[in-house]
Amino acid sequence: MKYIINEALSITLNKKGQATIHDTACLLAAIAGLRHDPDASQGAANIFVGEDGTHYWIPKPVAAGITPDYSEFANMMQLAPHKNPAFCHVLMRKLGLIVSPVLLDGGHLAGQWRVEYVTFYGVTDFKNNGWTFGENEPVSETSQNLFEAICRTAIRVAGVGRKAYLLRESKDSNDAKLIYLSDWCIDWIAQNTTDAERLQPVPALDAYAVCGISEEDAKRILENAIAESKANAEAAPAPVPSAESSAPTTNEPAPEGSAPATAPIE
Repeated sequence: MKYIINEALSITLNKKGQATIHDTACLLAAIAGLRHDPDASQGAANIFVGEDGTHYWIPKPVAAGITPDYSEFANMMQLAPHKNPAFCHVLMRKLGLIVSPVLLDGGHLAGQWRVEYVTFYGVTDFKNNGWTFGENEPVSETSQNLFEAICRTAIRVAGVGRKAYLLRESKDSNDAKLIYLSDWCIDWIAQNTTDAERLQPVPALDAYAVCGISEEDAKRILENAIAESKANAEAAPAPVPSAESSAPTTNEPAPEGSAPATAPIE
């Protein structure tokens, strides 16, 4: 699945839900408020600019056996979010992340860090307070590496892992709004409520979970997706009836000399 970051950048997840270091670094840079410079990013690295004018570079993926020339970036700071304590502190402050140590897990020494994104008190208590979506959806990640846990949490807060749905007032209502939900949230809704029947997946809009989309563009993409689906259904060849289904189904006798429609029962 691919998520759009901006007009020039995107982050792609493989079947295991994992992304490359390059894609995650670019997304984290955008989350931290750095501006991507597409004109300066034509070479071997993507260039980002801070509010104070400081330039940062993130190396692009290269094929095996190729050694890129990074000399033009000698006066810039290379950005590696997963290894940068100061950058992770920026993410924590900007997103309001909560960090806590996990010492024990089931009586065993865990030695991990839990990083959480909690928008209001009781947000994780779906049973009593109702389920939330989008920017209010709670996020939690655990890792032995604190910086990794912070970065993974920030990426999920930004929208990676969520999918698009139309939420209707009722099952048969025509009024609907576009929302984004994570798979774990959908599973909880399906298992604990009847709200799942009010949700309609919209795969054509999944890619906009991170960057967002205007109502006009969402409507246009939805109309195109519906039209394409209808056209594909109309163009699909009609199913060929099987010999069994085309056989006589009445009790009228078959023409003289013809074989019986079904084998006689002994």
